[in-house]
Amino acid sequence: MISMKKTIIIFNDYYLPAKNYGGPTTSIKNLIDNLNDFFEIRIVVKNHDFNEKKVFENITSGWNTVGNAKVMYLSDEEYNTKKIMQILNMYKPNLIYFSGVYSIFNLKIISKAKKIGTKVLIC
Repeated sequence: MISMKKTIIIFNDYYLPAKNYGGPTTSIKNLIDNLNDFFEIRIVVKNHDFNEKKVFENITSGWNTVGNAKVMYLSDEEYNTKKIMQILNMYKPNLIYFSGVYSIFNLKIISKAKKIGTKVLIC
């Protein structure tokens, strides 16, 4: 029998290989490592580290496999409401996860999630 995993999309400004963002990056990695058997987890983040502008090496356009997750790295210009809405429309996740309420996009994403019937978890 084929089992279809439910999809979680995590929106966070930064993720591995970022080293300057601290706790949220580690918390998200631990979450993914513990839930990857049960969920397809995708993360949408910026393509550089916190307080830096140098783009990470060894990343490609589109989804990159990083540990147990698929990660989409976006430039500052791409990391916008329009792109995020495209991703939500494409994947229609079962859950949207934020590690906090500080991103300017969160309210718009929460509104979109409500329209498409997606649950939101804010940590």
